[in-house]
Amino acid sequence: MFDLTIDGAKALKDYESGLASFKGKNLQRGILMAMNQSIGRTKTLASKLIRTEMGTKAAQVKKRIMIRRTRTRGGIMGKDVSLTAFGGPIRLIHFSAKEKTGTKKGVQYKKGVSARPYGKRQVFPDAFIAPVKYGGIREPEKSTLGVWARKGWTSHPIKQYYGPAVSSTAKEHDAEIRAFYDMEMTARVPKAVAKAVAMSLPKILRKGVSLK
Repeated sequence: MFDLTIDGAKALKDYESGLASFKGKNLQRGILMAMNQSIGRTKTLASKLIRTEMGTKAAQVKKRIMIRRTRTRGGIMGKDVSLTAFGGPIRLIHFSAKEKTGTKKGVQYKKGVSARPYGKRQVFPDAFIAPVKYGGIREPEKSTLGVWARKGWTSHPIKQYYGPAVSSTAKEHDAEIRAFYDMEMTARVPKAVAKAVAMSLPKILRKGVSLK
């Protein structure tokens, strides 16, 4: 007859001692990796929320959201992870802007510009789409489109229309964005801990579990 009996109390003590005594690099690295993955996923979810609210394209939002990940190896571990939304109002041309025309007595005329700031299409009377040139001393002059309106009856001065900003829209959804991160960490940390324990288990077992 073969009998294998494990001393439960001693086994618990051995495992607890082993888990408490090891340096925990696997556990630390796993949690830090979970943080990095969670902040990356939070950017994706936040970008989708913000662009839906703003009514602009994903590219305009993503380039205005920056994340910082922490190092998971080396001497400097455990630095903060962060997500930052920045920048001012985005030019209205990036909100699906298009010129509207009408016909009166068989003659076509411009009725302004239609755009979707905040996801709701509206018409900006007397506005028009025209190129704007920009560039600095050390960079070549470039041209891009903008939505404009004259301030008076003369050709100049003119003003450019803008839509909402990513930074201010993110502030309005602060609680939801933080909830995204918490949700991701809730899903990822248990897996990281389980993996760390699995990787450390052989070392703990080598210390021996008392058998009767």
